[in-house]
Amino acid sequence: MVRSRVAAGVRVITSAAYWIVLGLGAVVFWLLPRQWRFGFLAALSFGYLATLAPLSVLALTAWAGLFYVAAVSPAVRRRLGGWTWLVIALLGFLAWFKYAPPLIAAIAPGWSAASLVIPLGISYSTFKLVHYAIEMSRGNIADRSWQQFFCYALLLPTFTAGPIERFDHFLKHQDDRPRLDAIVEGVTRIIYGLVKKLVIVDLVLVPLTRGMTPAAALANLETVPVRTVWLVMTLGLLYVYLDFSAYSDIAIGASRLFGLRIMENFNFPLLAADIGEFWRRWHMTLAGWCQAYVYLPTIGLSRNPYVATYATMIAVGLWHAGSPGWICWGLYHATGLSVFVAWSRFARRRKWRFREHPAWRLAGVPATFAFVVAGATFPAFASSGGPAVSLRVLAKMFFVSRLGVLP
Repeated sequence: MVRSRVAAGVRVITSAAYWIVLGLGAVVFWLLPRQWRFGFLAALSFGYLATLAPLSVLALTAWAGLFYVAAVSPAVRRRLGGWTWLVIALLGFLAWFKYAPPLIAAIAPGWSAASLVIPLGISYSTFKLVHYAIEMSRGNIADRSWQQFFCYALLLPTFTAGPIERFDHFLKHQDDRPRLDAIVEGVTRIIYGLVKKLVIVDLVLVPLTRGMTPAAALANLETVPVRTVWLVMTLGLLYVYLDFSAYSDIAIGASRLFGLRIMENFNFPLLAADIGEFWRRWHMTLAGWCQAYVYLPTIGLSRNPYVATYATMIAVGLWHAGSPGWICWGLYHATGLSVFVAWSRFARRRKWRFREHPAWRLAGVPATFAFVVAGATFPAFASSGGPAVSLRVLAKMFFVSRLGVLP
């Protein structure tokens, strides 16, 4: 999933056509009467995206159309079995493309996963439509404008790599007229993203990581120094963070050119002083979505915050990929969050105000960073040995191999 997102993102931001479409599109958008603007932006998004992956965009547009018709027509919604069955069908569509390949490959080793191409933007589109359906069923959305809905569903800057925008937020944060400060803000944010991606990631991190990949560390795991394993995993995490946050910056900045203020996705997560704060700063739109639609319903049913935490983090892992490595990554973070919650409750009962002490952040930031880096071993080796290999690398990072525990 990460590789497909990166490949799609690179194709977009390195294409001159994308920037021409974006620039000219913004000019035409503001020249049009307000009632035509969002229909134009929806058509522009569909037209450009269809040049990248026509079948994917057609399929996801068809799903969006089905959800829109269900929203405006109670009769159609009843014939479809209501929102529940529509959401289940959409999630089944997502699961087939994201989780079927590894399962089929395990059953039939000769089968090539390349024969099942994951539709462009499927994860982000699915979660946006599920959000729309749930909020519609709760009566929280009154807008029935097809222009607003299809613009939201197909918005060009956010289609391939998010953020996972919410429809209510999308409606509330729209400028009525072009504003110089918004355009300057958008262009500045785009520049930040391009500098991150094209300079820091491609010119600095990529050469640094050449020859220092997880696969290279694994090949000499018994003899490679522990500090080298930590360095490899740290560089890998920095790459993922800077690369992903660069695309988010570009998406947010590009949306500002059309007067849209899209939700933020990152807030310096690697400076978090504890794992709870980390998840309030990292991939915030995915974390917020899972909190609203996994954590809260689960805690309502179980009355147990730890059960809800594990369910939520497994969902976050599965959103990335349906592999044992990503599931273990979710379990790892769920365990860290659960331990932190238990400790916080214990400290509160004794009225220990440890978070107010300066030493908390001084020690907490590197400790949290190390915890996140160590957890990155699970997705890093998801396709090259799975959790068993990840555990070997994790043990090596904490000097277990020196005790003769590893073979």
